[in-house]
Amino acid sequence: MIKRAGENISATEGETAMREAPLIAEPAAIAVTDEPRRKEVMVLIKLAEGAGQADMPPEAVRFHAEALAAFKRPRYKAYVQDFPRTATNNIAKSRIVPETVDGEIWDCQTGAVLPPSDIARLLAGKG
Repeated sequence: MIKRAGENISATEGETAMREAPLIAEPAAIAVTDEPRRKEVMVLIKLAEGAGQADMPPEAVRFHAEALAAFKRPRYKAYVQDFPRTATNNIAKSRIVPETVDGEIWDCQTGAVLPPSDIARLLAGKG
């Protein structure tokens, strides 16, 4: 559960909406640090084999997130090559570190690309 500005957001619900995209092999929704709201939703995306980042721009994530209520939509998006795993092959969200992110982080609300220094700041408060 991700708590953003007093609202409870199910990470599973966000991940289910992202799985509707044929180019997404596996999504993970996590809580990250965001000063005004304390926590914000970030979706990390592992693309399907053969798909590239150019095939899944921020607008595409926004499109798939529209199935969610506005307050549940991810604010940030980033790609990963692979996720850290538990012994049972589940995504180990607690072990996601800046090095897990493949490239940049996009702010899905503004369309801005965040500087690399923001990756560590956002992930410092993941949950």
